[in-house]
Amino acid sequence: MMYGFELSGEHEKLPEAEILALLETYGVKVAKISRLNRLLLVTLEERMQPDQFSEFLSRIALSHIVIDVFEVVSADFDTIRDAASRMAPSISGSYAVDATVWDEEDLTSTELERSVGALINHESSWVDLEKPDTIVKLYVISKRCVIGRVVHTRSKQEFTERAPKRRPFFAPGVLKPKIARALVNLCHIKPYECLVDPFVGTGGILLEAGLMGIRVIGLDAQEKMITGASRNLEELEEVDLILGDARSVPFKNGSAAGVVTDLPYGRSSKIKGESIDSLYRDAIFEIFRLLKKGRFAVIISDKPIDDIIKKSGFLVIDEYSMRIHRSMTRRIYFLKKDTEVP
Repeated sequence: MMYGFELSGEHEKLPEAEILALLETYGVKVAKISRLNRLLLVTLEERMQPDQFSEFLSRIALSHIVIDVFEVVSADFDTIRDAASRMAPSISGSYAVDATVWDEEDLTSTELERSVGALINHESSWVDLEKPDTIVKLYVISKRCVIGRVVHTRSKQEFTERAPKRRPFFAPGVLKPKIARALVNLCHIKPYECLVDPFVGTGGILLEAGLMGIRVIGLDAQEKMITGASRNLEELEEVDLILGDARSVPFKNGSAAGVVTDLPYGRSSKIKGESIDSLYRDAIFEIFRLLKKGRFAVIISDKPIDDIIKKSGFLVIDEYSMRIHRSMTRRIYFLKKDTEVP
């Protein structure tokens, strides 16, 4: 069972990491992984249950389209037509063909769509470009053609509607919704488990987590942030916001199934008599205490914090960088708590 994920261009590594983390979250065994530019091909050992698959797809942030792959063939016209002919009997009802050609000069998307569309047409199927029952998708890339049917599309409008500037309360420098969602997914956290953001800010991370059915708790030292975040999170059924210090969170050891947080920046944060380095150190040690053993945290920083993370006891799974503008690059640390003691 092979699926193809058209990865977004927001980041080179995060979209693939998100997909693999979600598959692990749902206990899905992967037999093979390959990549053709922005198309990630994943072969599963067995098909996911329908409800589980639907939930998995609904959570994805950084993949625009997901297809159930029928075949991967050479990118020559006759071979592609042969594959389409083999696929045709499995198509019933209305359909449309959509082709994406990334790097093959001899083929055009229009040519492929017309030819494949004609081959699939039979007595039990018909073309409908407006609202087709099935979208047959072709990707031509690296001298290969991947053909299959679309099982999921992610609307860009959904994230646009939740853009930071469209929320009731706004502050500069916050994460885009799709990035926030991807980082929550990186945490391997399931619905109804508890995710904590000890620097909640405007609440963007908790909003994306809550919309996926995850129980969310946020803290912030500034009352105006707690008030503003509560306005941004009104649509969530269950959310706990606490006016408090990230260095001393009022929860037991190992009470969080995941932590995702964007550390405050030196110029925009309010620190009561503390250096930013001291704040980072104490907060990261507290995050380690809060997290259950064997679970994951994602910490975003505008400066290197490798030494603090090493001393805290976290295992670094991966590290990503994301350029925000000329003067700011965010560092994203993907961490695992492998031991109870730093």
